[in-house]
Amino acid sequence: MFEAYALVLARHMPVRPAAALLRITDNRLWRILKHHVSQALEKISLEDLRQLGIDETSARKRHDYISLFFDMVQRRLMFATRGKDAATVSRFRAFLEQHGGKAESLQEASMDMSPAFQKGVRENFPNAGVTFDRFHVVKLLNDALDKVRRNEWRDGQPVKGARFLLLRNVENLTAAQAALLEELRTRNATLARAWQLKENFRDFYRQTSLEDAHGFLKGWIADAIISDIDAIKETAWTFFDHFSGIMRWHISRIDNAVMEALAGLVQAAKAKARGYRNHDNLITIAYLVAGKLQLPTYPLKTA
Repeated sequence: MFEAYALVLARHMPVRPAAALLRITDNRLWRILKHHVSQALEKISLEDLRQLGIDETSARKRHDYISLFFDMVQRRLMFATRGKDAATVSRFRAFLEQHGGKAESLQEASMDMSPAFQKGVRENFPNAGVTFDRFHVVKLLNDALDKVRRNEWRDGQPVKGARFLLLRNVENLTAAQAALLEELRTRNATLARAWQLKENFRDFYRQTSLEDAHGFLKGWIADAIISDIDAIKETAWTFFDHFSGIMRWHISRIDNAVMEALAGLVQAAKAKARGYRNHDNLITIAYLVAGKLQLPTYPLKTA
């Protein structure tokens, strides 16, 4: 019961204060957590895995990266490992096969545009279609728009303080904010054109057929390239180079909100602890908060 209670505390607070509350050292608490997580991992079955999500995070700022592998249907973290290269995918394949899964059975893989992850999936999961997750695709375009805003500000254009107005979905703006946005677009033609291309791209995910989506994406890329706005053109060429993976969303319909929510749990735990000194500790916490593992439960009393 003591160890089950320790697992509950560690899910909701950093290890050091949890250990203090339990009146044990943080090293002992880490040993408890790693023991039970390791045992629970041995029991999981992956024989039904069909849709995979891949993400990455760091134990500390710009240090000790780990890769996270999610079951998009069961909505759980399956595997975490140090690094963010193609070898991490090979290690996941070994883990998958150790737990009853087959590499040939994987149908879909959702990820960002990391060349390493793409290479790893091609080499290890030949039957899996690659979908570049919607969140990442839209983020690339939003980053390009913000780069245009910063360039215009450096050139002396009156755009300071406009970041929120430009990046937020227009339907979520108040009447006053919408008026400010319209005034900004009137004053700055370059920013107005970049913003309009960003807004137009949202219609890509609203297309009702694969053929319509294909034509829309081709047309949008052409419009963006001839816009003569460097940051937008660069993003358009990135979309061109990753055309099939962006289009794949209209086939797989993978909802990357699942992966973002699970990765968010890991990020929140990392933020509470102000980072982790090594990747093993972060991996243990990742499993604990996002793995849906069968761990000992503490019999909490109810009123």
